[in-house]
Amino acid sequence: QGETQLRRKDGSTLFTQSTVMPFMDGQGKYAGSITIRTDVTQTNKLIAQQETAETLNELRDDIWIIDAETEKFSYLNRAAKDRLSINEADYLSKDLDDFLATSELDEVLQACRGLRENGEVTTQFETSLKGVAMHVSIKFLPDAQKAGRYLVLLNDISDRLEQEQRKSAFVS
Repeated sequence: QGETQLRRKDGSTLFTQSTVMPFMDGQGKYAGSITIRTDVTQTNKLIAQQETAETLNELRDDIWIIDAETEKFSYLNRAAKDRLSINEADYLSKDLDDFLATSELDEVLQACRGLRENGEVTTQFETSLKGVAMHVSIKFLPDAQKAGRYLVLLNDISDRLEQEQRKSAFVS
């Protein structure tokens, strides 16, 4: 019993969970085997996606994934939910326009739309969220239909700015 990898005729791979049972004749001698295989390719992909989501959830930086067509959140990691004081049910039910109108991040909305309209892939800028200086990096990830999603990374830069101010004051 175990997982095996098979190669299809078209060259793609398939993962199966295999169970092999020996088949004995009337005298108890080995006469062959019965093999049962279950395709676990999709299960493996889902487990990998779950592990990735769990990893992203633990990062200190805020991570947002936004559907470019509907402008609805599809993912916020724990840091983002904590900073924005929002739970999963709330952010999944709102679109970006509704959410950003009340949270000082209209710049993010405009930057996302700008990427899609201008055909650009990435943009970066600095802004403030709830009084905290943030570096914002946005990447547009198009899909086959050119709709895609936005990957938004917000990094707290308040410590860096404070160090720069101290250095500047010391040099003066």
